[in-house]
Amino acid sequence: MNRHPLLLLLLLLLAKTAASTVYYVSPSGDNSNGLSEATAFQTLQQGADIAQPGDTVLVMNGTYTNQAYGTFVMDIGKQGTSSKWIVFKNYPGHTPVIQLSSNWSGISLSGSSYIIIDGFTVIGNNDNIALSYAQSQQNNTSNPLTSGSGITAQVAYNDPNKHPHHITIRNCTVKKCGGGGIGGNQVDYIVISNNTVSECAWYSPYDGSGISLYQLWNSDSYIGTKDSIVNNTCYNNRNFIPFFAVGSITDGNGIIIDDSRNTQNGSTLGAYKSSTYIANNLVFGNGGRGIHVYSSDNVVAANNTVYFNCQTSELATAPELSAINAGNVSFVNNISNPHDAIQPIGQYNSTNIFVDHNLWTANAATANPYGTNTVVGNPGFVKASMNPLIADFHLQPGSIAVGTGTSNDAPMTDHDGRLRTQSDIGAFLVEGATLPLSDLTQWSAMAVGPYNKLFWQYTHDDNLDSFEVEKSVDGSSFARLGTVEKNAGSSTSYQLMDEHPVNGLNFYRLRIFDNGPGISYSSVIYVNNGKQGIGQATVLPNPVHNQMVVTTGFSGVDKIFIQVFDATGRLIYSHYLTNANTTVDATNWPAGWYVILLQGPIQKQTIPFIKQ
Repeated sequence: MNRHPLLLLLLLLLAKTAASTVYYVSPSGDNSNGLSEATAFQTLQQGADIAQPGDTVLVMNGTYTNQAYGTFVMDIGKQGTSSKWIVFKNYPGHTPVIQLSSNWSGISLSGSSYIIIDGFTVIGNNDNIALSYAQSQQNNTSNPLTSGSGITAQVAYNDPNKHPHHITIRNCTVKKCGGGGIGGNQVDYIVISNNTVSECAWYSPYDGSGISLYQLWNSDSYIGTKDSIVNNTCYNNRNFIPFFAVGSITDGNGIIIDDSRNTQNGSTLGAYKSSTYIANNLVFGNGGRGIHVYSSDNVVAANNTVYFNCQTSELATAPELSAINAGNVSFVNNISNPHDAIQPIGQYNSTNIFVDHNLWTANAATANPYGTNTVVGNPGFVKASMNPLIADFHLQPGSIAVGTGTSNDAPMTDHDGRLRTQSDIGAFLVEGATLPLSDLTQWSAMAVGPYNKLFWQYTHDDNLDSFEVEKSVDGSSFARLGTVEKNAGSSTSYQLMDEHPVNGLNFYRLRIFDNGPGISYSSVIYVNNGKQGIGQATVLPNPVHNQMVVTTGFSGVDKIFIQVFDATGRLIYSHYLTNANTTVDATNWPAGWYVILLQGPIQKQTIPFIKQ
């Protein structure tokens, strides 16, 4: 087999890690060696059993099963370390499939730690189950045919004190599981990112959801954000079978954070003290709520798009976004598109619910709370639909979501991975329609003494109404600087003077209005009013354990801004540098990958590093 170029790059990276081994799995293998494509293991379980801290298991094309009743297709009970994660990943360019039959889950992480699951397709048993059979089994909580889940992380079956932690599940497709899609039970430090979860939770009497975190636990004393659910797509997850404990349908949510206060089932773990971040998720057409926070605290839901959820008749009056018996929950920059007369957001018996810069498409008067800086109206989806084959929830140019959000709590990128250069609402960044060169023939800025001069040329257009010049000091949050009306004569030249630029980078864009409802945007330009170079910045040591020193070309003339983002794009640190050598304390940050973004008035630089 010819080696894939991405595989060669992966192997080079792995070679830098001492005593790590790459294993291969293929249905045509024989479970004897596993050290090359030609001598691959035959079963996933063989790879899971042999992998040690720092190892990678690459899984090749094929369908993987385990026909033994009441088992798992792959059960991982291993522990990596903060510097040597164990990785289970699709072979580059391959799409391995895990097929459930009478299994409790496709991938089980039993009391595991420092594990990455990447690039699998997990298909449940729904196609083999008739609703009538599921209804006949609605009181049978021991039937894996109806209750098999996709990917789960839970307490070790042979040791109730061994809880999973530092788990990453990414780039997976999970569908048609009678139980839940992707879930964590009594887990800490979990990242669920870039997955698609659909048609799950249909037939189980446990009433699961698409993505769920149940009874998060405190593995240490760190109080920051530990858990992230980001950039996922969840649709058509619902319950057809009543929850056995109460006799009615309760869930089938797109995403749920459930009982982090640990009040149920005799839990003695105590209330979870850290935070959970839910961002950039597209959640539509589920039977339960879009995003639901129940009996939990310290949750931020930012830049999500939820559409026509609560499809189950028993939950037809539930809200799209909800907090019940919850506290310290923030809903920011979300688009909530409810159907019929349900609430775009609702809360019950909850405290410190912060709602800001959201867009309610309908029934805004019923929103509880209504929120501050709320936008109401049609967001302008390209094609809103519950049919995933035709749905397109990207936003059209001119959407009311453009620039009406906030950078507070917003992720660094959008659902598609594009850098957020403006504060749009929803999971998808609205890239303003850049005008063709035949219309906007020049768009520039220059420093003129203490001022910044903006100049542009726009070909005469009978449909043009006016221009609005918008300004930003961070390249993300824009505000109106001034309005310029269309020239009455034949001149195509326009200009505006910014008399109050900041000392450093100033970002500008044009918002162009036509005589109708149309709005278009120029590209973003910037001009430096005052010079400051970053130079070739360095971070030492890398990897870092406690403190690191960031060295730049700081000269004291202007400021350099430093931001640190974790692997999910979450901003965890920001500061203005005051000298060339700055010490940053990373002692309390979780182990993992991070990126430093340094920004001076005329230069940007990113530096990746590892926290161990």
